[in-house]
Amino acid sequence: MATKAKRAKRTRGGKPPPVLLFAEQFRRLCESSPLPDSLEALSTTNVVLLATLTLTPAQAYRHGKWFRGVAPPVLSTQDSVARFSHVPAGRSAAHYRIRCGPPAPGRVPDGKYLVFGTKSVIRAGKHSHPDAVAATLRMIRCLRNIKLLHPASSYAALSCPNTVVTGRSKRDVVKANLEVHWRAHSTLRFPGVAVNIPGGSIVPEVYCSDNRFIMPGVRTPGQLHAAALSLMECLDECSSSSSSSTQ
Repeated sequence: MATKAKRAKRTRGGKPPPVLLFAEQFRRLCESSPLPDSLEALSTTNVVLLATLTLTPAQAYRHGKWFRGVAPPVLSTQDSVARFSHVPAGRSAAHYRIRCGPPAPGRVPDGKYLVFGTKSVIRAGKHSHPDAVAATLRMIRCLRNIKLLHPASSYAALSCPNTVVTGRSKRDVVKANLEVHWRAHSTLRFPGVAVNIPGGSIVPEVYCSDNRFIMPGVRTPGQLHAAALSLMECLDECSSSSSSSTQ
């Protein structure tokens, strides 16, 4: 069992896979350990998904056996696709930057894609991990339909190394209090105040003018839950209600 887990992690390159039940797992964590009442809102606004289309030798053999063909190792430049891209077409390997609209009226856009000649795809857009996976699979199907990808091409790995979460505090965060907090750091180059939280991979940025914050670098529901608890503890200490009670 341990060998299989190590093999799976090595196949994904050590990057976290998409969590299709992200919201449900986060809800269960909040039920067992509730977030403070001072938190007004918390939502995911951007999900970065990496899709690897390059197949390993074993995968290429299986695809060749079942689909009677093996996908080429790189993407060639095609004028029919280059007109949809914001990046000029190269001479050999392609590099496309494509923006996709919503799949149906009333739905969120599928996002922005970077399609590399090495058969790697980076997707950025709203809203959740399931949205990112579904949109990327639609993109791969579209690339096959326009013959940019070989019919035997499919994804070899999917990962979501970065999810951006935004939130707001109900209490008024006093910037002067937050800037001198031992966990905070601010510079004139950025309008917000960075807050250090345990773990190190998430560094929230707090905007005291409207009590908003953003948390980039989220990977799992457990990581988001722990980061939200730690951040709200710091913001509550620096709020106006905390200052008045101290006085």
